[in-house]
Amino acid sequence: MKFSITQFKTWLVTATMVACSSWAHAACFKVIGIGSSYSTIPQAVVDSGYTAKNWGGFFNSAAKISFGTITIGTGAQSLATAGTVLSSANLNFIDTALNVPYSANQIVFKCDLADADSLYEMYALYGAGGNFYGGYAVNDVEGGYATPSQGIAYRITNQKTGLYYTGQWQERKLTNDDYITVGAHIYIPASSFGSATFELVKTNDINSGAIITRDAFSQILSPQGFVVFKGNGMNTNLKTGSTASLPSAFETSAVWSMYGGSTTIIRGNTCKVSDFDQVVQLPSISVGDLRNGNSSSNSFNVSIECDAGAISGTTSSSTNAPVAMGFLVTQPTALSQASTLGLKSSSGGISYLLDDHYGTEGVASGVGIRLYSPSGAALNLLSSKETTGTGNAAGWYGFADLLGNTGDTSTGGKAYGGTFTASLEQLPGLQAAAGSVNAQAQIVVSLQ
Repeated sequence: MKFSITQFKTWLVTATMVACSSWAHAACFKVIGIGSSYSTIPQAVVDSGYTAKNWGGFFNSAAKISFGTITIGTGAQSLATAGTVLSSANLNFIDTALNVPYSANQIVFKCDLADADSLYEMYALYGAGGNFYGGYAVNDVEGGYATPSQGIAYRITNQKTGLYYTGQWQERKLTNDDYITVGAHIYIPASSFGSATFELVKTNDINSGAIITRDAFSQILSPQGFVVFKGNGMNTNLKTGSTASLPSAFETSAVWSMYGGSTTIIRGNTCKVSDFDQVVQLPSISVGDLRNGNSSSNSFNVSIECDAGAISGTTSSSTNAPVAMGFLVTQPTALSQASTLGLKSSSGGISYLLDDHYGTEGVASGVGIRLYSPSGAALNLLSSKETTGTGNAAGWYGFADLLGNTGDTSTGGKAYGGTFTASLEQLPGLQAAAGSVNAQAQIVVSLQ
């Protein structure tokens, strides 16, 4: 009997010592540099092409997501039905997970090789943070959650799993394809984690706390989405399906947030383009004629339909925004060359539409297309449709300044139309050179 008790005591002590030793060596750590401590990477990992540095911190390290200007029609002509994506941002993990980007091949966590089967990427919205942070799912947009702006939901998609973020934690198990192994340790780079797609989506699910002002998104005070690492000794309390509260800031790998971003919501009775001449053919013209001040021109038609009560103008309003139209230069080369040649004003307006490949062999140089209104006035072209409220100098014109009323619409609104002129001309201060001309512009009608 004494022999058995002694053996039992010896086994108990030995087992306890082994368990403590195993726990001490198997914990995961946040990596903040290069060196020999538990929180750094060794030279062998550096020699494999990886790096490490201090990263993260408190939630002021969040990536600030901006969507610019979003326009929502409030009348019968509104094209944004429930589920329509109003704006989208592709959030590459390396560049936009935090406000200070990760470096390429940056190691962010280190674990014991024995933990290979228990390493996870955990992601969620702030489910415990109230309506505007992931606490209120709208009923007509899959994966959508309420924002402070009435009629607008947001959703975040994990690009590696293809699943929407929710107010509950979800997990993706890391495999040996996600990390490297050197010696007895696993080294996890930032690229192991999933990039995200952040969308604003139209919803008809009206949240009682939502507002309709242009600056509604300024009501957001906390982040919307998080990515954290779960491993031995780190975030092991996070369970799949449990409501997501704020994780440890020190160990948070990504913080997606509209807080502090720049997003403006414009609402009002609006218009839409109903018809236009898609291709405008210009007759051939000799270099000599262009140099002598002649031009080659042709006309084209544009028609729009407007809500009853739509206001024509370019000055922004916080109540019922006016509607303006313009011709947007869409090709990057045409935009950059216009700026280089001094055809772009300080307000952003472009005086001449250039060839899509201006400056390359076979393309005519020293020439551009000028657009004229039905009354014969030369028009500035838009360099960006985000510059609402900036007027004629930027390329915006009240629709009634360019188009005449042509009757009523089937929805009780008004129809407008007009005939414009496209004219190929020699550019001011330059000399025309022979070649082809192929240019594109997009007709834009937008609330201001």
